[in-house]
Amino acid sequence: MTTDESTASKSTASTESTASKSTASTESAASEAGSDLPHCRCGHTRKHHMVSAEPEYTLGGYLLLLLGVTVKPIKLKFRCRQCDTIFETTTNRDLIQGQI
Repeated sequence: MTTDESTASKSTASTESTASKSTASTESAASEAGSDLPHCRCGHTRKHHMVSAEPEYTLGGYLLLLLGVTVKPIKLKFRCRQCDTIFETTTNRDLIQGQI
């Protein structure tokens, strides 16, 4: 086996290893998702570290925020930072309280 063949062999093995790791991480995220929680196309649920909760406030809430007052949002949108998809929106007060 020549040096070029061994380099090509190592490169191919490295590429396959990277692809299998990517697939494994997506599968683990999908298995973490479970069947009861909504998830994005990457498989991340709202509990995953790559998902951000984006709050929405009333007009009065935004004005109070400008004054430095802490207000509760009226709605949360969950956006995956990897695929940039909003996959869940909630107005559930218990869920909003848990995210603050």
